[in-house]
Amino acid sequence: NSISARLLQMIDANSTSFDWAFRVEDERQAQLLSDPVSKAFFKPFLAQERSVKQAAGELGCQLNTLLYRVKLFLEAGLLEITRKQKRKGRPIKLYRSVHDAYFIPFDLTPYATLEERMRVQLEPIANMLIQSYGEVLRGSERHGRYLFRTAEGDVASTDLPPQKDTRGLPVFLYDRTLRLKQDDAEALQAELGSLFKRYSNLNAEAEPHYMLMLSFVPLAD
Repeated sequence: NSISARLLQMIDANSTSFDWAFRVEDERQAQLLSDPVSKAFFKPFLAQERSVKQAAGELGCQLNTLLYRVKLFLEAGLLEITRKQKRKGRPIKLYRSVHDAYFIPFDLTPYATLEERMRVQLEPIANMLIQSYGEVLRGSERHGRYLFRTAEGDVASTDLPPQKDTRGLPVFLYDRTLRLKQDDAEALQAELGSLFKRYSNLNAEAEPHYMLMLSFVPLAD
């Protein structure tokens, strides 16, 4: 969609502009959109119409649970009723986010530090990665760690993950501290951005889903 296209453009341009997203200025809205649990209930309605039943099916939760969350979002001005579908009995209400995209300033979030915010938001992602990676290692019967010195003289510790899991699906999970000159770092940054742009939403409906995590940042002193 247009939002995804804009994100990819920002990767190319290294843009820091947020004019394409609604800037949240209400503290209640910021809290609801910052909390991982609350945000999960909000996602089905972001930039698309959904009934409570449709959204509950996507989330795998009870209708009453989602109805409570929808009420909170409506009261906070994050959701609106877009239309009502006629049927026998009570019509079906369709909900949608008031804006297609949001920017939540850190000062309005409930977190004391940026690091605390990142820990809360990354924890469920890390848990998913750990579970999936554990399944890959169990299937390969490679449950131990290798410890060795590289040709460059660095000490490395790794699982040496297999290239495919038991279903024959490709696997790639490595991490390494790199020593790069600035021009080499900028070249790698551009290459990673190009790869991300190339494969993002290539097959939106394809199965299985893969988790892609890229971290390329100068290490803190």
